[in-house]
Amino acid sequence: MPAVSAWASWCYASPSRLIHNKEVILSQAGVQQGDNLGPLLFSLAIHPVLEQLKVVPGVDVVIGYLDDVVVAGDAPAVLAAFRLLQAAMPELTLSLNATKCELIPTAGADSAADLSDFPSDMKRVGDGCFKFLGTPIGTEEFTTRFTEEKRANKANRLLNEITWVEEGQFAHKLIMRCMGSARVMHAMRTTRPDWILPQLRSVDSAVVGARAATRRPKPGLLADQTGRLRAPKFGKARGSCIPGISGGDQGPL
Repeated sequence: MPAVSAWASWCYASPSRLIHNKEVILSQAGVQQGDNLGPLLFSLAIHPVLEQLKVVPGVDVVIGYLDDVVVAGDAPAVLAAFRLLQAAMPELTLSLNATKCELIPTAGADSAADLSDFPSDMKRVGDGCFKFLGTPIGTEEFTTRFTEEKRANKANRLLNEITWVEEGQFAHKLIMRCMGSARVMHAMRTTRPDWILPQLRSVDSAVVGARAATRRPKPGLLADQTGRLRAPKFGKARGSCIPGISGGDQGPL
């Protein structure tokens, strides 16, 4: 991308000098933590390798999002693609960690695929169920359990803690931004809704309960014209904080 190359070169063409006391440490491996250039440069570097994987005979699907890559095809083709990817990593100053890779036969326990040539420390997923980019893929039982344990239960636990916050506006912001709502909404958009409806309802009920608890008057926060302390008044909120779960004025599902 020519439009970005000058900026990337200015930032990383030479090492940054980090000073600790009187010592100078050269920062010369990778990008600065949190730099938006990081994902872009990583994607530009690995993209040609992913293009090579697509033309391996027998490979049907190659999907990559940063360092999450899926290669699907028959077992010999996936093995060839894995070896190609592994061989390309050193030139990019990257390494492929086999212990974080998974082999997932689409036929599950009935698969006859020979996986013996793959690294022994690569995880074998015999039931064909897995997670990709935060979304459970597999059976209804796996999807329901994942959503309950990783999404609903965690959100509900945070919502229960928010009820201890005394300042209503602060509690409202926590509910909107810090209780895992993004992950719950991601589950709503990427998972069959009829499989996870009870889990979504439990989060919706927890949101309504947390909002009700944080609207209760907290004595001693405000003073009236006579100087006496009085409890603040909060406006009445309607519906759920999570769009799409509740029906607005109709309240939670």
